[in-house]
Amino acid sequence: MDSRPSPPPGEHSGTQAGMHRRGLGGIIKTVIDRRKILMIVALLAVFGSSSIPFERPMWFQGFDKGFHLMEYLAVGLVLFNLITSGFRRVSWTGLALGYACLAAIGAVDEFYQYWIPGRTPDRADFFYSAAGAALALAITAIAGFLIARNGRKQGLPKS
Repeated sequence: MDSRPSPPPGEHSGTQAGMHRRGLGGIIKTVIDRRKILMIVALLAVFGSSSIPFERPMWFQGFDKGFHLMEYLAVGLVLFNLITSGFRRVSWTGLALGYACLAAIGAVDEFYQYWIPGRTPDRADFFYSAAGAALALAITAIAGFLIARNGRKQGLPKS
C-alpha cells in the first residue's frame, strides 16, 4: 500500500496516474512533440529531394546552390529550435553540436547522391549547405540573446 498522502481532487500524483488519465494519445504527444515530427519531416525532405534522378539543364547551373543554402537554413532552424527548446535555452555547446550534426547530414547527403542516376556529389553544394546551417546558427543565437534579454527586462526567471 502507498504511504503517500492522496492528492487533492482534480490533481494527480506521480507520472503513472497522470499518464493513466491522459491516455495513449497524451503519452505519444508527450514523447513525440511537434518539433520532433517537423525535424523528421525536414530530414525526409532533404534526402527525398536528393533521391530524385536528375539531369541538370544549363539554366539550372548555380541555382541549386541557393536551394542548398535555403534548405539547410530551414532544416537548421528546425533543429536549433528543437535543441534550444524554442530558442529559450541557447547554449554554445548545443549550437556547436547542432552545427556539427547539420554539417554531417550535408556531407552524407552529398555522398548519398553518388548512387543516384544523374546526380553527382559536389563540394560546393556541401559548402552552401554548411553556409545555410551557419546562417541558422546565427539566427538562433541572436533570437536566444534577444529572448533572454527581454526576459531579464521583464524580471522573468531565467529558464
